[in-house]
Amino acid sequence: MSELVTLSIIADFPNPYGRDVKKKHAAMLSRTDGHWAPDTDDFEKVAGQSATAKGSELVTVRNLRAFLDSLAFGQSPKNKNKRRPKRSVSRVDLISHGSVDGVALAGTIEPAKTDLGLADVWFNIGIPDQILDLKFFSKNSLHDIEKLLKKKETEEDPQTITTFGATEKGVQVDIQDCLQCFTENAKIVCYACHAAQKQSKFDISILQDMADLFEIEVAGFTDLIQYTYNEGKGISLSIIDDKLGQHGKSTFDYRDLDSVTDVFRSFKPKVRK
Repeated sequence: MSELVTLSIIADFPNPYGRDVKKKHAAMLSRTDGHWAPDTDDFEKVAGQSATAKGSELVTVRNLRAFLDSLAFGQSPKNKNKRRPKRSVSRVDLISHGSVDGVALAGTIEPAKTDLGLADVWFNIGIPDQILDLKFFSKNSLHDIEKLLKKKETEEDPQTITTFGATEKGVQVDIQDCLQCFTENAKIVCYACHAAQKQSKFDISILQDMADLFEIEVAGFTDLIQYTYNEGKGISLSIIDDKLGQHGKSTFDYRDLDSVTDVFRSFKPKVRK
């Protein structure tokens, strides 16, 4: 029997402060909610400080192709770039920024311009495989996505034609190979704001579309996930409702948020092959 693995997948939001550590530290200490927005470095710290996610393979992605590659190929030092056995991935935690419109795999952060101002988080909406949204899923089946990724690869490097994704000495994989790495009861949990909230115009959550596409359970949160820097302790997370305030307690282990049942939603695939 294959050893089961879990993945902590981090979206690519570069540190907007660069090497200016003091400026970022000052922003993180601000008492103004939203003055500081977490970047990839912060997401990695949140994943690393989790006791329940200890041992998970940590990988940063910036598009759907890299996301799928992390399913098909090992990410830890001992199995880096080696094909995973079938039914070996039991859980994927996607830590990112999100909204009711979708979950970002990449984007940018613009720091607050004043001491009381708010940071702006931008999604790469114009790049179709860098945000998982209803528009993307409504227009693409697995077959369409595979063609899109293959086309993008050949445009970037006309000499390279592969079935899909990373290769290891001639080994080629397609999307179905990637999805076969999930165990029977595997799930993806999106730690991104408002991802489980339904769009009023469509009465559907983006996570339901993800569940249907990936053919496994996908879960997330209807409300905002707030990150708070605690000097000397780390980054705590809490669920915030605009009207009702905080749901449950703050935690330094992001997986504890799953227990906030009034805002945590799970979506099962409508059809599973």
